[in-house]
Amino acid sequence: MTGLDSEVFKSGEWFGSIKYQPGKTTKQLLSALYDAFMGMDYHFIVNPCIPADTWIETDVGPRVVSELMGKPFKAMINGVAHDAPKGFFQTGVKPLFRLKTARGYEVRATADHRVLVETGRKQKFGGGYNVATEWREVKDLVKGDLVVLNHVSVQDTLPETKRFDLGWLLGEMVGDGCYNPNKYTGLVRFWGDHGQAMADRAVDIIKTHLSPRSDFTGHKQQKLLRNWTVASSELSELAKHHVLPKTKEGTPFLEKQHPDFLRGFLRGLFDADGCVQGNTEKGVSVRLSQTSLSRLKQVQRMLLRFGIASTIYENRRKAGKRELPDGKGGSKFYACKAQHELAISKGQIEAYRVVVGFYHPEHIEKLDAVLTGRKRTLYQDRFTAKVESVSEDGVEPVYDCKVEGIHRFAANGLIVHNCG
Repeated sequence: MTGLDSEVFKSGEWFGSIKYQPGKTTKQLLSALYDAFMGMDYHFIVNPCIPADTWIETDVGPRVVSELMGKPFKAMINGVAHDAPKGFFQTGVKPLFRLKTARGYEVRATADHRVLVETGRKQKFGGGYNVATEWREVKDLVKGDLVVLNHVSVQDTLPETKRFDLGWLLGEMVGDGCYNPNKYTGLVRFWGDHGQAMADRAVDIIKTHLSPRSDFTGHKQQKLLRNWTVASSELSELAKHHVLPKTKEGTPFLEKQHPDFLRGFLRGLFDADGCVQGNTEKGVSVRLSQTSLSRLKQVQRMLLRFGIASTIYENRRKAGKRELPDGKGGSKFYACKAQHELAISKGQIEAYRVVVGFYHPEHIEKLDAVLTGRKRTLYQDRFTAKVESVSEDGVEPVYDCKVEGIHRFAANGLIVHNCG
């Protein structure tokens, strides 16, 4: 029985933080239970836990807890696989707490669930750092604590494939397109000086990979608005299952797609709604603005799985009326939702360029200019996030698992302890 010796078990000090006071009969029962179960592979008595919708990193990609119930899997921690031979199991119905970080990463867990926290680091002779960490229960975390993120090494060679192209097309559609199959054909729009070239790329992907109907004519230009629209029923089929109609919110199915598809999706979304900000003096960042906070959270999880840490800034621009083009060559005031922003900075920018990158010529030119113009290397970003808050968050069925050897797993990108 891992982490619990005979004397501790028989004394009754196993029940959370409560000192259990056993009588003579109970002591005999505890002793008999210990002797009967000693050495067996089982989970018993107390478990810190997480809810069913938590994302777990596995060797076959991200999966939610509900998909791993009673199923063996390999937990991926910092790029290394570790066996969880029994999968997840339910431990009861318990109060949950939401741990939110200043960078936007968050996880829900019971009060006694332990999270890995960085407590200090010292630079080593010859480079690198000695990092000190410890486990802390969620209820003991305070604002400013540095929780540790799962860290995956960036791959240098990532070939672009059919999956990548289709992912890019979907990302462009989510960023600047429409999907509502009950009312109209799926479409995507491209704007500005490079709009036609980007639209040509979209048309080529549809013709090459999606076998469009014979009446597909390519893109149409709206000269007044300087945009090019690509509409096709094949776009609606591509979006199906991956995103929700009208809102284009990403589904769990999208998040579990092949890495090549997701890299393409991210490039398309950043091509449509992203930008490169800053300069060599004040600092550089790649940014993505969205009215949907849940979409940014999903994008942040995707990026972390490729070894790219990021930060989400909520309510970067508050909701209100703003003057926008009216589609007729003029402008008018529209009610606009709050705008949120995801930022990639420091050494993560180079990782972004290697793994995701851009097709949009203006973004490529700006990113190349700010990176090649630097006189010193980019500061390396730590794979940590400061605790912002811990708050009560309902009561739900909760689950746990046992990861052999390392006794931890990545939950929504944060390193947490397993059962016991």
